[in-house]
Amino acid sequence: MQNLRLTWSHTWPDRPRDFVGMAAGGLRAGRIYHVVGTTNNPEHWFWACNGWYRGRGMNASGQAPDKNTAARMVEDAWFKAVERIDKDMGPMIP
Repeated sequence: MQNLRLTWSHTWPDRPRDFVGMAAGGLRAGRIYHVVGTTNNPEHWFWACNGWYRGRGMNASGQAPDKNTAARMVEDAWFKAVERIDKDMGPMIP
Protein backbone atom coordinates (compact mmCIF):
# COMPACT_ATOMS: atom_id res chain seq x y z
CA MET A 1 0.00 0.00 0.00
CA GLN A 2 1.55 3.26 -1.10
CA ASN A 3 1.15 6.93 -0.12
CA LEU A 4 -1.14 6.26 2.81
CA ARG A 5 -1.40 8.39 5.97
CA LEU A 6 -2.25 5.69 8.51
CA THR A 7 0.10 2.90 9.58
CA TRP A 8 -1.21 -0.36 8.11
CA SER A 9 -0.31 -3.83 9.38
CA HIS A 10 -1.77 -7.33 9.31
CA THR A 11 -4.69 -7.72 11.70
CA TRP A 12 -3.74 -11.34 12.42
CA PRO A 13 -0.58 -13.22 11.40
CA ASP A 14 -2.54 -16.08 9.80
CA ARG A 15 -4.72 -13.83 7.61
CA PRO A 16 -2.55 -12.28 4.88
CA ARG A 17 -5.37 -10.24 3.31
CA ASP A 18 -6.68 -8.57 6.46
CA PHE A 19 -5.24 -5.24 7.67
CA VAL A 20 -5.77 -2.74 10.47
CA GLY A 21 -5.01 0.98 10.13
CA MET A 22 -3.57 2.83 13.12
CA ALA A 23 -3.50 6.60 13.57
CA ALA A 24 -1.08 8.67 15.64
CA GLY A 25 -1.06 7.82 19.31
CA GLY A 26 -1.96 4.18 18.66
CA LEU A 27 -5.60 4.93 17.84
CA ARG A 28 -7.26 2.22 15.79
CA ALA A 29 -8.85 3.90 12.78
CA GLY A 30 -10.23 0.99 10.82
CA ARG A 31 -9.85 -2.30 9.04
CA ILE A 32 -9.84 -3.68 5.52
CA TYR A 33 -10.07 -7.27 4.36
CA HIS A 34 -10.49 -9.30 1.21
CA VAL A 35 -14.00 -10.65 0.69
CA VAL A 36 -14.09 -14.21 -0.60
CA GLY A 37 -16.93 -15.66 -2.64
CA THR A 38 -19.23 -12.63 -2.84
CA THR A 39 -18.40 -11.46 -6.36
CA ASN A 40 -16.69 -12.48 -9.59
CA ASN A 41 -14.05 -9.84 -8.89
CA PRO A 42 -11.08 -11.50 -7.12
CA GLU A 43 -10.00 -8.10 -5.76
CA HIS A 44 -13.14 -7.25 -3.79
CA TRP A 45 -12.41 -5.62 -0.42
CA PHE A 46 -14.51 -4.58 2.58
CA TRP A 47 -13.51 -1.47 4.55
CA ALA A 48 -14.63 -0.09 7.90
CA CYS A 49 -13.68 3.07 9.74
CA ASN A 50 -14.71 2.29 13.31
CA GLY A 51 -12.40 4.01 15.74
CA TRP A 52 -12.66 6.41 18.66
CA TYR A 53 -11.22 9.91 18.80
CA ARG A 54 -11.51 12.35 21.72
CA GLY A 55 -14.25 10.22 23.26
CA ARG A 56 -16.36 10.10 20.12
CA GLY A 57 -16.93 7.05 18.00
CA MET A 58 -17.06 6.97 14.24
CA ASN A 59 -18.54 4.38 11.98
CA ALA A 60 -18.43 4.19 8.19
CA SER A 61 -18.05 1.18 5.94
CA GLY A 62 -18.30 -0.01 2.40
CA GLN A 63 -16.73 -2.05 -0.35
CA ALA A 64 -13.91 -1.30 -2.75
CA PRO A 65 -12.49 -2.93 -5.87
CA ASP A 66 -8.96 -3.27 -4.47
CA LYS A 67 -6.84 -3.08 -1.32
CA ASN A 68 -5.46 0.43 -1.88
CA THR A 69 -8.87 1.93 -2.58
CA ALA A 70 -10.26 0.28 0.56
CA ALA A 71 -7.40 1.71 2.65
CA ARG A 72 -7.98 5.18 1.18
CA MET A 73 -11.68 4.97 1.99
CA VAL A 74 -10.86 4.24 5.64
CA GLU A 75 -8.37 7.09 5.70
CA ASP A 76 -10.76 9.55 4.08
CA ALA A 77 -13.51 8.65 6.57
CA TRP A 78 -11.10 8.80 9.54
CA PHE A 79 -9.52 12.17 8.72
CA LYS A 80 -12.86 13.79 7.82
CA ALA A 81 -14.31 12.63 11.16
CA VAL A 82 -11.23 13.84 13.07
CA GLU A 83 -11.48 17.24 11.38
CA ARG A 84 -15.20 17.48 12.22
CA ILE A 85 -14.63 16.46 15.85
CA ASP A 86 -11.77 18.92 16.29
CA LYS A 87 -13.93 21.68 14.82
CA ASP A 88 -16.80 20.83 17.19
CA MET A 89 -14.66 20.45 20.30
CA GLY A 90 -11.97 23.07 19.71
CA PRO A 91 -8.22 22.61 20.05
CA MET A 92 -6.79 19.96 22.32
CA ILE A 93 -5.00 21.39 25.35
CA PRO A 94 -1.83 19.47 26.27
